[in-house]
Amino acid sequence: MNSNYFRAAGVFLLLAVLHLFLYTGTPDMRHSSGWPTIVMHNWHESGYWQLNGQLVANPGGLDAGEEKFIYPGHRPAFLILPYLLKELPGAVAGNGLLYDLVVLALTYAALLWLFGTRLRGVVLASVFCLAPGFINNVFTIDTINVPAMMGVAAMSFAGGCLVRNETKLPLRLMALGVMSLFMLLNWSTLFSMGVAAVYVFCKQRDLKKTIIWFTPALVIGSGVLLLSMHSKHSMAGATSGDFWNAYLWGPLGYDRSGMTFSKAFVRIMAVNLIAWLPLLAAGCAILFTNGFGSGSRWAFWPVLAGIAAVFALRNYNAHHPWNAVCEIGLGLIFSLDLLLATSPVVARKSCGVVIMLTGVFSLICLVGWLMLDDYNGRNNISLKTLVAQNTPRHSLLVVAADVEPNVVTDWKPIAEEFDRKVVSLDDWSQRAIELRKGERPVYLLTHTVTPPSEAKLVIESHAHSTWADKIMVPLFDFYRTKISRRAPGNRKDYFDSYRIYKL
Repeated sequence: MNSNYFRAAGVFLLLAVLHLFLYTGTPDMRHSSGWPTIVMHNWHESGYWQLNGQLVANPGGLDAGEEKFIYPGHRPAFLILPYLLKELPGAVAGNGLLYDLVVLALTYAALLWLFGTRLRGVVLASVFCLAPGFINNVFTIDTINVPAMMGVAAMSFAGGCLVRNETKLPLRLMALGVMSLFMLLNWSTLFSMGVAAVYVFCKQRDLKKTIIWFTPALVIGSGVLLLSMHSKHSMAGATSGDFWNAYLWGPLGYDRSGMTFSKAFVRIMAVNLIAWLPLLAAGCAILFTNGFGSGSRWAFWPVLAGIAAVFALRNYNAHHPWNAVCEIGLGLIFSLDLLLATSPVVARKSCGVVIMLTGVFSLICLVGWLMLDDYNGRNNISLKTLVAQNTPRHSLLVVAADVEPNVVTDWKPIAEEFDRKVVSLDDWSQRAIELRKGERPVYLLTHTVTPPSEAKLVIESHAHSTWADKIMVPLFDFYRTKISRRAPGNRKDYFDSYRIYKL
């Protein structure tokens, strides 16, 4: 067997070990919340078929005493893969580790198929799978990042099949099937398909063939988009103005706190620089060792297509910038394939030194981002983890006002974040007898508020500073004020401790 395959397999084993270390060593990163996770929990507890595969997103489960809420505007298909790999086997599969490793294997294999198993392909594929943009999205489940993550694997494989002159018809038909199945995941797959179409055209410069191969996927994706928009409009009562402001270019923005092009540009591009800096460094290193490829004149079009795809949903992606990195990452992959020559042209020793430095730089970037991410989400993630680990999912969570110091008029987003049925402490004080009906356990979450005399302390957490905070404080002051902050009222300071009491 070719030695290139042994090298590629060895690098993959090393990547799997590093992912295993990250997955077990950073548990807070895996605590995703929001309606996709709730849907998978409900499928797991009540049965996928019993719920007819619907996106049932009742926080705290179906027995929350509330009318069943089916999340509108998205097709259920995009959650089936993470459900089968993450939620269905549960602890048997490492509570999501199997999903992580499967996506890692699919992405790595697809990138090797695109780039080849020579040194160029192994380096770019491995650096991509260790970049913050990949790690962040593979650890979480969201409406956009699941199909976008799968788009890297699906479109890299399909693009590699369609641009090779030696590819036979059955393999091209397989690429067509992969693209068609991929388009069923969600309407957002249209963006990844568009980036791949630009790459195929730039590689072959044959517009007619590009149109022929991508038309079936375009038709399927357009159908899914129309169904999703109809579902969103009919079930949620959304108007065209809501869609314009929340997703596209409306001045109100996703969260009604306002959005401009410059604000969106800074957020999206700064996060993408953090997400793909190791991949950019690897591209520069290989350019030094390999030189320019035959398609270098067209190299920037795929990444520009990725940027255009992200800015097509400007307001949504500016509000969720980490969800927007996959399309730009896919465009960057295709651009590097066009830009870089296949084989090294420098001395073997010099090539080895450059590649080693690239690997070290990638690890430094990953560690630096983990430090930044920990500081950015320490309070919020640790609080959600505290609740998840010490209260049953079907409990009633009474939240004191000092946990949410801003005026709270709608508890539904907080209930979704915690995946628990939530009421305020004031509401509990007035309706305790009514809310205690049934056997649902009741817990109080507080920061400094004195609990009722009958409450029993379950756990107390303290937010301890670390050595990394001395580095992160000045960096994070810029990060949270210029990039990650979404509204003027966002809390910036951390509480010292939280307490959970059993009522």
